[in-house]
Amino acid sequence: MPKKVTAVIRHPDHMPVIATKLQCPQYQAQMVERTALLQRLPGPDCKVLLVLAPAGCGKTVLLSQLVRASARPAAWYSLDPHDDEPRTFIRHLAAALQRHTTLNEVQLHRLVSRTEPEALCRPALSFFVDALEASSSGLLIVLDN
Repeated sequence: MPKKVTAVIRHPDHMPVIATKLQCPQYQAQMVERTALLQRLPGPDCKVLLVLAPAGCGKTVLLSQLVRASARPAAWYSLDPHDDEPRTFIRHLAAALQRHTTLNEVQLHRLVSRTEPEALCRPALSFFVDALEASSSGLLIVLDN
């Protein structure tokens, strides 16, 4: 049965954010627990973790198990080809982060209102770095592709 996809209208620009893209997948008990892989992952002081493997190797399952096992809050974002558009990416990442930390809505609106998508990269990076530095939650961000 296909998953129900819901859209949430969020500011700025009243563009839909697909809420199901921001939810860590929940698996039934029949999924293989990747205990050995989880034990090999770096500890909570790790700043960046790249999980790279061919399709179907269980990256999403591993990351969802990491989120469940972690004491840190997690912002999940499932990427697809539509997220190559900078404004779409920024809106969804911001919505994922807003579940755990406060973002500057005015600055976010200014950012996604820029007319040239090419001019978004540096300001967006600055915006998200500033937001994460201001957050005290030790947020874990998962970008699952």
